[in-house]
Amino acid sequence: MSTFGRVFRVTTFGESHCEGVGAIVDGCPPMMTLTEADIQPQLTRRRPGQSRLTTPRSEKDKVTILSGTERGMTLGTPIGLFVRNENVRPGDYKEMSVIPRPGHADYTYQVKYGIRAASGGGRSSARETIGRVAAGAIAEKWLAETWGTRIVTFVSSVGVIDLAPELLCHPSGRAWTREEVDSRGRLRVLRSAAHWKQIDAPAADGVEPDAGTKVSPEQAAADAADEAAFVAGSYGSGVACYRADDGTLFDRDGKTVASAEGALVTDEVITLRCPDPATASRMATLIRDVKSCQDSTGGVLTTVVDGMPVGLGEPCFDKLEAVLAHAMLSLPATKGFEIGSGFAGTRLRGSAHNDAFDLAGGAPDAWATAATAASGAAAAAAAAAAAAASAAAAAAAASSAAAGALPPQSHPTLEQGRVLLRPRTNNAGGTLGGISTGAQLLFRVAIKPVSTIGRPQDTAGFDGAKGNLAARGRHDPCVLPRASPLVEGMTSLVLADLALQQRTRREPVALPPAAPADAPARAEKRAAESQEGESTAKRARDDTSA
Repeated sequence: MSTFGRVFRVTTFGESHCEGVGAIVDGCPPMMTLTEADIQPQLTRRRPGQSRLTTPRSEKDKVTILSGTERGMTLGTPIGLFVRNENVRPGDYKEMSVIPRPGHADYTYQVKYGIRAASGGGRSSARETIGRVAAGAIAEKWLAETWGTRIVTFVSSVGVIDLAPELLCHPSGRAWTREEVDSRGRLRVLRSAAHWKQIDAPAADGVEPDAGTKVSPEQAAADAADEAAFVAGSYGSGVACYRADDGTLFDRDGKTVASAEGALVTDEVITLRCPDPATASRMATLIRDVKSCQDSTGGVLTTVVDGMPVGLGEPCFDKLEAVLAHAMLSLPATKGFEIGSGFAGTRLRGSAHNDAFDLAGGAPDAWATAATAASGAAAAAAAAAAAAASAAAAAAAASSAAAGALPPQSHPTLEQGRVLLRPRTNNAGGTLGGISTGAQLLFRVAIKPVSTIGRPQDTAGFDGAKGNLAARGRHDPCVLPRASPLVEGMTSLVLADLALQQRTRREPVALPPAAPADAPARAEKRAAESQEGESTAKRARDDTSA
């Protein structure tokens, strides 16, 4: 079906090569400010042609709100969203009309429906996700305004290259922000002065040309020659190949380089959306190598959600993680989902895996506890990190409790004598029994290599005859850099729908923020001020008695 959700319902429409794609959003609460400017940033982050490592199909992907708002305010009626397809080339798919692409949905769609959109992949094309991303931006805005929810997805692996466990969160222990993911994962390509020269006029300051930017045949030839030299290994270890946003230089293997001597800065920008520039450099090198072979590669996306209220999820069949898995595995090219410690958590004992509770407002999320369990190979490190995080969290909880971070009677929605609790660690990934705990929501999604590749494949046609297919067209060698908004959008749709369902019985409960690091000092100051106040009052009483 093309509809997702029960209360916050989204129906997407359109194919890759039709007039356009979009969505109908039903169930959005009224009286929320909403314009195209609230939706466009996420569509811009997912659009094709962001760099020469993505599909060169150049689309503006500008969204239009057709209905459901007036004077920039939602009406509570269905919201119509539309994005026009402007750069369609159906001729690229002529050969694929008789030979189904290995790994793609051509064959299964044909057998299921008896007909299919032979051009562009139809509904199985990633163009379908535009409607999801646009609708998700609306849901995300409502979540942020209601509970301060923040959703961030980043690339944690490409092929065999993994982001180190300690880099899965900010050095301070908090989650990466979306701005950090974009800026730290953005690289400027450097080319060798010995192999390459700038022929076309460079882009104006502040302008970053994308894959759709026109280049002269001479410049294209120079770029191709230098790219071939790079892939062949002419850029050895210690030669500057990338420049991060902060000016740091990296070689092809992600090692820091002191000087860019002999290198020329180009207009080419590669956006990896990996929050560590060194790892992003290694990923970029791998994708460039894969692209040169007319092949593709996959990877893993990690998502962290802050500002989660307690109570989202509908047991037994619509548990939070179950609906998330449904949503994520409905996205094109997804092949796996795990939450919290995931498969690596099976190596731990219950005593290490259980997330003990502390008074809410006291313990930090200890996000890294689950983050370090990102793979089976990291299970031992995960256990060690869990122990360290638990000890640190316990100390923080004790300090916060001493500071009186959350008096038992401070939340009116809880029954008499009940208090809000927060998991001390987060191996569960933010859910218990399929219901959100208020801790950070943490999950990972596996993305397979893109199916449509230019490398010849020995296969069979619809008529059963043997054939050799070398797909034409404009396709990503790795879809990971553009997939973050897809996961963020579907996460938003899941959470908004479950939150509105929970509201039919009682309001989801928001946890107070964890106590700041200086809570003990501030508590000590308050105690001193209180003691001084009591002394002053006592002196006043004594004077009155006298």
